[in-house]
Amino acid sequence: MSRILACIAVAISTALAALPTLGCASFAGRELPERNIAGLTKHGLDIDYETEWLTFGRPNPNARDLLSRSVRSVLEESGIFSGVTQGKGDAPHHFHFTIKNEGNLGLATFLGFISGLSLTIIPAYARDDYILTVDISSAGQPVKRYEYKDHLSTWIQLFLVVAMAGHDAAAVGDDVRSNMLRNFLHDLDRDLSSGELPIAPPPQ
Repeated sequence: MSRILACIAVAISTALAALPTLGCASFAGRELPERNIAGLTKHGLDIDYETEWLTFGRPNPNARDLLSRSVRSVLEESGIFSGVTQGKGDAPHHFHFTIKNEGNLGLATFLGFISGLSLTIIPAYARDDYILTVDISSAGQPVKRYEYKDHLSTWIQLFLVVAMAGHDAAAVGDDVRSNMLRNFLHDLDRDLSSGELPIAPPPQ
């Protein structure tokens, strides 16, 4: 029994000693082209918007608030709109943004278990699969739906601490979602300019 306890003590000591070198790094999937919103047309569109975030099919209020801030920031920065109001109000056009955060929870749990048994020498891996949908309605009638997919990969492993700089999960996740929104704005600008989405005043 004393040998078993000694082995357990050594294992715990090894794990504690390894903690300073344990790293977590996230990487953008880049399924979509990287966009910026400089130079988009000023369409003078007056809108209100709502946001929804579903994690494995369940509402996630904290993540929804995060999405709301990102949506407002990107919409206002784009210059496409003359007015942007959160909520469902009296604006002539309504945008409903939904992000579904999906992934293989079973696989992530299994890999996390195996990684833990190996004291993270074997890396743990998780993937967040994002699906962004934007439903546009005008005068209460549905007009068009846009959909975008991208993902975020996160690795946890011993000694990965050297790769953590610039790969913070929160920052990389925000960049992935913001780029999805910028792709939407590019497509919206294209459709408004071509007349395919005839809901805006003539470009100024």
